[in-house]
Amino acid sequence: TVTCYPSVGGIIMTKHAHSVELDYIGVDHFYTTYRSYNTTEEDEFCMKLRKIGGKWWHSIQDRDDAIDSGLRPVYPDEIEVLFLGWPADGGVWILRLESWYQVNWVLGPIFNALNMEERCKAIELCGGTFVQDPEDNE
Repeated sequence: TVTCYPSVGGIIMTKHAHSVELDYIGVDHFYTTYRSYNTTEEDEFCMKLRKIGGKWWHSIQDRDDAIDSGLRPVYPDEIEVLFLGWPADGGVWILRLESWYQVNWVLGPIFNALNMEERCKAIELCGGTFVQDPEDNE
C-alpha cells in the first residue's frame, strides 16, 4: 500500500502499485519510504500517486468502512480500477475497469511491463484509450 496525506485533507492511497508504478513515483521497492512533513513535498508526491491511480478518501477509516467492512456504500469511482501509462512524449494511456473483479489474465501484459513505455504499449494492447491532454480526463 502506498499512501500520502494531501494538505487539503484526507488521504490518497493505492493498494496495488506495481514495480513500474513505484519507479514512476520514485518509491523504493525494498525499503519503507516515509512521508514528508513538508507540505509542498507531500502534495507533489500525492499528485504522483494520483497519476498511478491513487484514490482520495476522507480517512483510512472511511476507506476501510467502504471497501473492507461494508459499513457504508461504495461509490463507483471508489471501486473503479485505473491502469495508467504516461508516455515520455506526453499524454496518458487509460484503461478503466468497474472493479477488481474485471481484472483477469488478459491484462497480463500490463503486469509484465518492465518500464512505463512498455506499460503504455500494454495498456493499448488491452484496449486502453490514449488521451493527449490528461487535464481533459480528470
